Amino acid sequence: MSVSQNMQRPNGLSELEILRTVTTGFAAFGNAVRASAISDAQKSRVLAELADASNRMMDATNAYLFALGEAHKAMDAKAANAPQLKIAD
Repeated sequence: MSVSQNMQRPNGLSELEILRTVTTGFAAFGNAVRASAISDAQKSRVLAELADASNRMMDATNAYLFALGEAHKAMDAKAANAPQLKIAD
């Protein structure tokens, strides 16, 4: 796990907790579709769309986490180059 994936957001959730929440939502929707009264053909069509949406969400999540990691590196580099305060003896 990288530092960026475990960064805390202002609402207190880490990036991984947010990803788990999204993943849980996809799984819950899939279970609801499977248990629904729609036909098997309709279930298959909806579940195929859900799988496609899930893949796009994972691509977006990967892009987001990469960008977040790059932003974190830039913040660390800026902090490392900041003037250091002298500590009194």
